[in-house]
Amino acid sequence: MMLTFLYCSLRLVRNVSSCSKGIFIASSVRTPIAQPGLSRAELGGLVIDTVVKRAAVPHKQIHELYIDNACLFDEKIVAEAAEFGNLSKSTHCQLNNTALTSAMEALSVDNENCSANKHDVIIAGSIVSVNNTNFASIKLCQGQELNIGISKQIIDDYVNRSKSLYLRGKSNGAFDGEMVPIRMQHLREQKLIIHDDIEHDFTDLNYKGAAAVVLTNFEGSKRLELKPLALLLGYTYVEASKKDILFAPLLAALQTLEEAGINRNEVDMWEVDTYDPLIPLALIKKLGVDSDKVNIHGAIIGSPLMSIIHLVTHVTHSLKPGQIGCAAALHGEYGAIAVLIRQCNYNIQQTVPVLTLFTKDPCPLCDVMIEELETEFNGEYILEKIYITEKENVRFLRLYRHDIPVLFLNGQHLCWHKLNKRLLRKKLNEIINI
Repeated sequence: MMLTFLYCSLRLVRNVSSCSKGIFIASSVRTPIAQPGLSRAELGGLVIDTVVKRAAVPHKQIHELYIDNACLFDEKIVAEAAEFGNLSKSTHCQLNNTALTSAMEALSVDNENCSANKHDVIIAGSIVSVNNTNFASIKLCQGQELNIGISKQIIDDYVNRSKSLYLRGKSNGAFDGEMVPIRMQHLREQKLIIHDDIEHDFTDLNYKGAAAVVLTNFEGSKRLELKPLALLLGYTYVEASKKDILFAPLLAALQTLEEAGINRNEVDMWEVDTYDPLIPLALIKKLGVDSDKVNIHGAIIGSPLMSIIHLVTHVTHSLKPGQIGCAAALHGEYGAIAVLIRQCNYNIQQTVPVLTLFTKDPCPLCDVMIEELETEFNGEYILEKIYITEKENVRFLRLYRHDIPVLFLNGQHLCWHKLNKRLLRKKLNEIINI
């Protein structure tokens, strides 16, 4: 009854299913939520440059860049972020109210025309900061506990559990694959920020974060010989009335599942906005979703800095091959976005996992990585080497000249600079258990 009522009260603005168009996430990254000592444009440039490299896409092949305008800044920052991210001057840069869904639609609409013009690789990004965040939605959520039958004790327990899960996930490497470390000068030393500051003061204007995804269609994936991380099954943007804002992510998720023909029980992971703990609790209560599948690695409760692109990035890196995940978040003043994805599974095509090492001769760091692989993972993989200085590999020379050694597993980025043993072990175990 409650869900029926909410369907009637929500105003559906956008609802486009991407399942028939074959839209893929080629790569996705985010920075920690922290005080990075970088401008918003520099932070955006960092995730743009990194997400392009991890997709193994030449920078000049990025034809469009959409940056979310949920944080209320101007077009100049988008252009500066593109420049810091080493994109071509011909890349069309756009500040957009719904960057992720707009980028998806750009790939969905007139697919034949996109293919003909090679406009088949697009970045959607989000640059968030406390001093530019719209707090209207969180204020509307406050005080609605009794309206949905959730006690203060349940809320407190959920907050404590989320923090515990987050700390456990951080210690177990749950965020290794998605995170872009931030290097900053601290006094006379360089400081490396690799984790979110979960104790940050949400009123401190210095806190920022950024996230980005590279989206492509089947044509772009084939043309550039990519191995995408995930397939988009559907997405929805809704706008709600003020009194129903708490339920907007829930309804956006329901609508997305319905359009994609996916039962809620088929979803292996839900990553839900924790701008207010009532949002995930409402989803658990009203949909009857297993709470162990919701925000499985916890969350930064109360932070306004986790955009839908941040959540999609975490889902993309957390799902196991073949699994389905749903990300849902408040967006803007009265809106919400939900995105449904399925993790791609290439491992069934490989009898033995293939590690691809981008290297050159000489490369002492590459030699160290090879030695570590032989010592700790002997017999578990096939190693292929791509020498970036050879004429036919100029694409990779332009991408990785300052980053080698760069290691891919079954065609997808794993790590660079040094071997991430924990992440490689996790990925190899997933392959074994398929």
